This record gives sequence, structure tokens and C-alpha cells, in this order.
Amino acid sequence: MCTFLKGDYERYKVKKEKQLADGGHMGRIIGIDLGTTNSLVSIWRHAKAELIPNSLGTFLTPSVVSMDKDGTLWTGTVAREKMHTQPERSASSFKRQMGTAHDFRLGNHIFKAAELSSLILKQLKLDAEAYLGEPVEEAVISVPAYFNDEQRFATKQAGQLAGLKVERLVNEPSAAALACRNQTGEDDSQFLVIDFGGGTLDHHLPRARGGPSAVYNLVLCCRSCNREK
Repeated sequence: MCTFLKGDYERYKVKKEKQLADGGHMGRIIGIDLGTTNSLVSIWRHAKAELIPNSLGTFLTPSVVSMDKDGTLWTGTVAREKMHTQPERSASSFKRQMGTAHDFRLGNHIFKAAELSSLILKQLKLDAEAYLGEPVEEAVISVPAYFNDEQRFATKQAGQLAGLKVERLVNEPSAAALACRNQTGEDDSQFLVIDFGGGTLDHHLPRARGGPSAVYNLVLCCRSCNREK
């Protein structure tokens, strides 16, 4: 659910306008779905969320990292292809280990899940900058509703390592419900959200109330089922 929250953009716009008036630089803020299997990036403009293609012209960027013997790092589709030829130097599904002490070994190098995730985020950042033609410094990132404090902190840390200021972490079902409500225009609505992800299968029953950015008023009933490979 790569959903850019309209409310986040409006608050960002007010803050940036003040920053610009004070002589600062006004950059873009992007929305990111950092997924277990694939990741996406979007921008809110023209009153809607717009998906941003990667350098290959596709919206889905595989959440895979690979390292050559000379230390060259690869992400996305190229890294996924290299998994077949150098599995000992490649890593995937590291989102499941966010916030843990688990180590990933790529050849002779050791990475934490947050470090690998930062490489994916950095690639999405570069793709967004190439698409928009201007610097991108801030992001809203969606995370599973069940993520604990350690997992959320690791996600923010990954954003910082990628050169992004994480303005907010938003629960994935909340993002999906708000996107649906923005399309229907209903002020008080209830949805069944089914998140068939690469790491978990969740279903949620959120209710959205209030204005277009009323993420705080979402009431969630959640169930999760781990999907181990």
C-alpha cells in the first residue's frame, strides 16, 4: 500500500512554506511502502498519489540487496537476478528481522536489517529525484500495524541512513483505508482491509472519521499470520 497521506502533505506544505519564507530550501516529501518482497515510492501532486517508476520504468522495486566480490552493491531487480548466481552474497526478506540482532552476511560483510533496508530506501530516493528533477529529503513510510517500537525505530534508522528525514511512520491498513476514503469522499466510513503481503497476511477493520487526514481516529481490529517461506 504505497499511499501518500493527504494530511501529511498539507502539514508538510505549511511547514515548508514557512521554511521557504525564512530563506530555506523547499524540497519534496515522498511516500514509501517498504515491503518484504517489493517496495514502491509515490508523490502527492495534482490532488492525488502518483506512483514513481524506477530506473527500469517499473513501479515495483524488489527488496533485495546483492554484493559483488569487489564490494559493489546492487539493489532491486538486478540484485534479485544475482541471487541465482551468488546467493551467498545476496539477501532478501530482511524486513522480517527489522529491530532484531539478526545478522545478514553478504560475502565477508555483515549487515543488519536496517542497513539493508536503507539501501532500498536510498534507491527509491534516487529514483524519485530522477523522476521529479529535484532533491528529496523527507518521507512518510508505511509499516505493518503489528510493528513494535524496536521495529519502528529500525525503520526510521533505515530512512536516516538513506538520507531521508522520516516525517511519519503510518500503519499500512490506515494508509489503505485513508486512500479508499479519499477516493469515495465519505467522512465516516468503515472498510475491510486485507493485506496479502510477502511477510504476513493481515486483515483489519478500520473506521475513518473526521477530516481527510484523520489517521488518529482510525480504530483497528487486527489479525496477523506469519508467512514463512
